[in-house]
Amino acid sequence: MNFSCSVCDNIYDFPKVPIWLCDCGKPLVVHYNWENKVKSIDIIENELSLWRYKSVLPDIQTIISLGEGHTPLIPISNNVYVK
Repeated sequence: MNFSCSVCDNIYDFPKVPIWLCDCGKPLVVHYNWENKVKSIDIIENELSLWRYKSVLPDIQTIISLGEGHTPLIPISNNVYVK
């Protein structure tokens, strides 16, 4: 896995945690090198944040969550929902 700038294409082996910005100030994009690799997606059923998919997220030492993820869709009219 590596990270590249979304604008200038600089490549980094590790993100600039916690900011995840390139030296040029633009956001980094993660690239998984999954070609020719067999990897299962292990879902942690009792975790309700995006960290339930930790097996396929970039490796980081500290997991930070603001309670995001697994939130309901709320109907506000016919065929219109808000998150």
